[in-house]
Amino acid sequence: MKKNLFLIFVTATTLLNLTSLSQAHNCTREYIPVCGLVQVQCFTTPCPPLWMDFSNACLAKAAGSVEQRLGKCGALEGTAGTVGKKTTLARSYPARVEQLSLLVATSQPPQYILRVTGQLMNGCETLGEPAQQKLGNDFIVSLPAGVPIEREGMMCSMALRPFETQIKLDVPPEQDMSKPFSVIVNGRRTQFGK
Repeated sequence: MKKNLFLIFVTATTLLNLTSLSQAHNCTREYIPVCGLVQVQCFTTPCPPLWMDFSNACLAKAAGSVEQRLGKCGALEGTAGTVGKKTTLARSYPARVEQLSLLVATSQPPQYILRVTGQLMNGCETLGEPAQQKLGNDFIVSLPAGVPIEREGMMCSMALRPFETQIKLDVPPEQDMSKPFSVIVNGRRTQFGK
């Protein structure tokens, strides 16, 4: 299977430093976090908009956000980049991962969002909460799948269902992301960087 690497940059307005954005749009430095929907641009394929964290609504609008929701993205239901509400799985196992790509938002500090696509094995299956750890230059992510407790014992369609989820990488401040690094999700490894 051919591995596609996508490096995505947020539209030209978000490539600017947020300090100059705040000055150009008369934004204050108040911290009232919002989750903003921003159009991103891929090098090889069209990309859907991405939910990103901003310090306040003014900075989100200055970065080209077309929709904002109060609060950080990881805490909101229904925003891409989150699995949604926490689901308790009756039993879990590694999700079937097919492709990894990296979205880079040039905010301050930069946000690194991992886009994961794959297949769920039946109509009842859903994704659980991802867990991640850093080991050397590798980011290791465990993405569980399984049947939620409330669906256990139900009849389920036995058809593969594609999924796509986005996971914000926990990048330590001292990490030099210009150097090569790998992301491993459920055993699937993709190398990024130069």
